[in-house]
Amino acid sequence: MIQEQDEKGNPIEAMDHAIERAKELIENYFAQAPKLKAWLQEQKRMAQTQGFTCSIEGRKRFYELPDRNNPDYDQIMSQIGRFAGNHPIQASSADMLKDAMRRLYLHHRGWDGGAAEPWAAPKVLDANLLLVCHDEAVTDCAMRDLGRGEAMLARSMGDAYNAVSMKRIVPPGVTKTFYLSDIWNEVDVITSDFWSKD
Repeated sequence: MIQEQDEKGNPIEAMDHAIERAKELIENYFAQAPKLKAWLQEQKRMAQTQGFTCSIEGRKRFYELPDRNNPDYDQIMSQIGRFAGNHPIQASSADMLKDAMRRLYLHHRGWDGGAAEPWAAPKVLDANLLLVCHDEAVTDCAMRDLGRGEAMLARSMGDAYNAVSMKRIVPPGVTKTFYLSDIWNEVDVITSDFWSKD
């Protein structure tokens, strides 16, 4: 059997072999993360039976469930299952990022994390939130305020993550509160003369 080669003479992996390797990688991954696999299956079940999934703050995405007689029923349900695993993760990241933006705005105005939130106060450092992208916040900051700006950004992002809690029914019918702060998390603050997305 002659194996195909690219323009440099390197062997090209056959599609059947690549698919088998991909399946093996996925199986190995979920063997190491059985709770994640169970959670993804629960999201899929919820979407396909109840027609929606929720973010960590309760925002819902609704799915139009097809009629069983629809010739594309299996394909549509499979797609809903894939969306159901992605939506709660992406939407929950957005929930936390919105909270981090609120916290950063207040920290820029001297907020110490207490009850009084100085929404109308003048800024205490020369920094601005420029844009957000998924789980990133991009700011600009004057050099003289750089250290405080980095600390405020890290605190805002970390506190938004740590503030999240979820109530779940744990058998036999006991409600337990889970906190994301129980799961290790690290905020990276990177300083640069410019922003670019690789």
